Amino acid sequence: MSRRNRRIGAAAVVLAAVATVSLAPPAGADLRTRLTAVVDSGATGAIVLVDNGTTVTRQAAGVSSLVTRLPLRPEARVRIASITKTFVAAVTLQLVDEGRFTLDARVDSLVPGLLPDGSVTVRQLLNHTSGLPEYMHHPLFMLTAALDPRYQATPRQLLDLAAALQPHPRGEHHYANTNYVALGMILEARTGQRVEDLVRQRVITPLGLTGTLFPTQVTTIPGYHARGYLPPVVTRLIPGLVGYVDITEHSPTLSWAAGAMISTADDLQTFFTALLSGRVVPARQLPRMMDTVPSGQDYGLGLRRYTVRCGGQQRDFWGHNGWTPGYVTYALHDATSRRGTVVAVPTTPDIPGLLEDTPIVRAGARLLEEAACASVGLPAPGAAARPLAG
Repeated sequence: MSRRNRRIGAAAVVLAAVATVSLAPPAGADLRTRLTAVVDSGATGAIVLVDNGTTVTRQAAGVSSLVTRLPLRPEARVRIASITKTFVAAVTLQLVDEGRFTLDARVDSLVPGLLPDGSVTVRQLLNHTSGLPEYMHHPLFMLTAALDPRYQATPRQLLDLAAALQPHPRGEHHYANTNYVALGMILEARTGQRVEDLVRQRVITPLGLTGTLFPTQVTTIPGYHARGYLPPVVTRLIPGLVGYVDITEHSPTLSWAAGAMISTADDLQTFFTALLSGRVVPARQLPRMMDTVPSGQDYGLGLRRYTVRCGGQQRDFWGHNGWTPGYVTYALHDATSRRGTVVAVPTTPDIPGLLEDTPIVRAGARLLEEAACASVGLPAPGAAARPLAG
């Protein structure tokens, strides 16, 4: 591997290890103006979909690739990263409803020896209260992925890395990809099927999500897609990197059931509409998914609640966000299940914990709130009641 590729790999793993995006509060404005402002702020492109229950508006700005310079189109595939968790959580709730296991089943009763503490429950994995540490914070993960971002890891290897780290107190919310890697292994052990097949057979195919993929080996994105980039505001902090750096290709095994999926704005809107209307998970299980943990993230079972101030009132939206080097995606849906928005930016907007208040972050926040409020027919305010944290 070339020295440059190693630098790019190092950038990817450092960014992934701290993958939490905070989108600061925005002000109201025309949707197209907000979309264009994201590109003007330094992103290579941006996609927005707004569904107000009657009309679906799709827009894109920027380019799909800095090499071809072709305009970005709204149907482009992007990496959706942690939105994968909502798909996996949905399959888990389907299996719970079928009586395969319960939410309070101990891990050691389902897959003996999977975790150092087998008393962790399925529910605690789903809502990140298990206490499991983040495997991406292990120095060996950082080194391995930095040397070869296309490295093919196994889920067992990822859990072993987490087992070597200090756990968090049980019962407290500590978001960690480790939880969904463990969950994926449980689903495979209890069904005899690969987790990607479960998601495809139970969710992707029934909903006709033709732009959605769950890759397990291939590092590229097939079909029409947006290339993912690190922008100059990020690369200037990484020795050896200059300007925009294409970081589209990396191994899906490094996140697997926690964040490997690829999708489109339309498919995400279809998925969340179906989910929140009881057509993916039985309606009787939805309250469980929306039972949030008392924390700053309002996290349930693979679903998050986002509170946005629209038209002078607080509105709750349900969904998830995804952050991976080169891409940030948000899917927010009104609780009525009929209305929602998807925003995707194929450019890493920040380095959480190090570089957060960037022009791309601010412009992306304004677009996201404008789109969310537009989906419920209300104007976005000049200031939000709280930030939209990723």
